[in-house]
Amino acid sequence: MNQDYASSTIFFNKLKNAIEFNKIFPKYQPVVRLIDGHISSFEVLARWTDEQFGSVSPEKFIPVAESARLIKALTESILDQAIDDLPLIKNRFPEAKLAINISPSLFKANQLLQIFVDRSESCGHLFKCLDLEIVESEMLDSEEEAINQIEQLNRMGLNITIDDYGKNYSSLARLVQLPFNRLKIDQCFVKDLASKKESRIVIKNIIALANDLEISVIAEGIETVEQLDALLDLGCEYGQGWYFSRDVPASEIAKLPLNYPIEKRI
Repeated sequence: MNQDYASSTIFFNKLKNAIEFNKIFPKYQPVVRLIDGHISSFEVLARWTDEQFGSVSPEKFIPVAESARLIKALTESILDQAIDDLPLIKNRFPEAKLAINISPSLFKANQLLQIFVDRSESCGHLFKCLDLEIVESEMLDSEEEAINQIEQLNRMGLNITIDDYGKNYSSLARLVQLPFNRLKIDQCFVKDLASKKESRIVIKNIIALANDLEISVIAEGIETVEQLDALLDLGCEYGQGWYFSRDVPASEIAKLPLNYPIEKRI
């Protein structure tokens, strides 16, 4: 897509319309338990196809939504659609949870907390099925506000995942402060896992840290059997990536296998 599109008035108006009428919709990428190949959860990914611009990457429309103060409305739209899809997903995978990516800009003025407070009466019983994925390094501008909201959301039953761990600045002190349930290893480490000992060392230490903190680890961006073998060697608990499945619409979740074959090569 022409980079000028994202800054155009036409693009902005189309984005606003797409959010208002749910033309930006969720797709779901499975997160697999590596010991047995069972799908344990799904990451919810926002997707948009426009008649003029075609398939628009989230890397294009999410920054525009943030700068135009549309990110709260976009998050609410994706969240509500995902909650609507939950019975269909649960029918195939009864124990599965949904992981929602959270923009750091929502921490300002308690917007993130308000999204779930507004839904606590109608669907608060489903919060235990939701996991909020938060990039820890992006909380720096509103750290105190963010930690306060995360603590309240956790008390409401929502699970918390620290996303892209190790990619940018990461504070061990903040890991102690936050009531999180999972760490997600950034795909930049997984990509070179089979060929770079440095990536292997980083992942090995993240897994050891997570084990000491008694939390789960997800490796994202698994694309090859070599990467999977290396993660199995390191004792990584969960993984996701194109090796297993691309993101799919809710209507296709019934076609996914209950368990992916996991067979480590000797």
